[in-house]
Amino acid sequence: DTKVVEVTAGDGSTTRLEGRNVVIATGSKPRSLPGVEVDGEVVQTSDQALWFTTAPGRAVIIGAGAIGMEFASMWRPMGTEVTVVEALDRVLPLEDPDCSRAVAKAYSKRGIDCLTDARVKDVARVDGEAIVTVELAGAEVELGADVVLVAIGRGPNTADIGADDLGILDERGFVQADEFGRTSVDGVWGVGDVLPTLALAHAGFAEGFRIADVIAGVDRVQPVDYAQVPRVTYCHPEVASVGLTEPEAVERYGEDGVAATTYSLKANAKGIIAGSDGFVKVIARTGEDGPVIGVHVVGPHATDLIAEATLATEWGALPEELAAITHAHPTLYEAMGEAFMAAAGVPFHGH
Repeated sequence: DTKVVEVTAGDGSTTRLEGRNVVIATGSKPRSLPGVEVDGEVVQTSDQALWFTTAPGRAVIIGAGAIGMEFASMWRPMGTEVTVVEALDRVLPLEDPDCSRAVAKAYSKRGIDCLTDARVKDVARVDGEAIVTVELAGAEVELGADVVLVAIGRGPNTADIGADDLGILDERGFVQADEFGRTSVDGVWGVGDVLPTLALAHAGFAEGFRIADVIAGVDRVQPVDYAQVPRVTYCHPEVASVGLTEPEAVERYGEDGVAATTYSLKANAKGIIAGSDGFVKVIARTGEDGPVIGVHVVGPHATDLIAEATLATEWGALPEELAAITHAHPTLYEAMGEAFMAAAGVPFHGH
C-alpha cells in the first residue's frame, strides 16, 4: 500500500514522495509561556538564542530544566549576568534532589542567581530591554534584562504537516503510537520528539533503530526501555543519571527497601585536580539480592561516566558484582567503581 507525501516549498512548488512507509520525525519546538510574548529580540526561545553572535549583558532565563540551566552555564563565562527563574522548588526538578542541590550550589559560586518557587507574572518591554516581574516569597520582584529566554520545555512539531488529518495525534499534538512507533494507520510511524516519550536525542536514535528493524523484518526486535535511558545535562558541573531517583525508589519500595550511597569526587585523584564538588550516588534495593536501580553523577565528564551505570541498571547488577570490577587508576571513572564498592559495604576511600 503506497503512501504519498506532498511537500510544498517556500516558492509554492510541490513535490510528491511515494513509499510504503512514512516515518514522522519532525522533532520539537519551544513551548510558549502564557502571557509572555516572544518577539525574537528581547524575548527569545532557545531556538532563537542559538543564533546569537554576542552574549547578552543581562539575561533572565525562565525555566531551570536542562535547557535553561545549559544556557545559564554557557552565558555566564561570557560575562552575562544570569538569573534563572523556576516555578518549582528546585533546579533540574526531574533529577535526584541531591543533584539539584549540588548544581544550585555550584551555580551560586559561579555568580548565577537561581530563584526557585518563583513565578513570572509579567514581562514588559521598556526602551529595548525587559522588566520581568517575579512573584517570590509572597512579594513581587522586578528583574531587568537585555534578553529573556523562555526555556520551559519543548513540544511536538506536528502542526501543519497533515498528521492531524490521519487521526493519529492526541490533544497535545503528540503522535499516538505503540512501543515500536507504529500508529493506527498502517505504514505510518512516529519517532523522536513527536512521541510522548523522553525528549532526548539518544532516545530518538534508539526509537529510529527499532523502527528501521521492524520495517526491515528483523526478528525479535525489543522496544526501548525508557526506564534505562540515561538522562544528561551539559551544564557545569555536568549532570547524568539513569534509573530511579531516591524519592522515586522510596515511593516504589519503601524507605526500608532502598539504600542510597554517595561517593564524593573529592576522594578521586582526577576529581581533586578538577576541583570538583561532585559525586556518584548509587541507589540499590536492600537485601542480599538487591540490584542497583539508580545512579546519579554530578561532576566533570558525568555524561561519559554514566555509561557504566547504564549497563548496571539495565542488567540488574548487584553492588557486589559491580564492586568486583577492576577500574583503571588514576581515572575519573574509577569513582564509579568506588561508589559501587561503598554500596556493597566495602568502601575503599572516604565517601
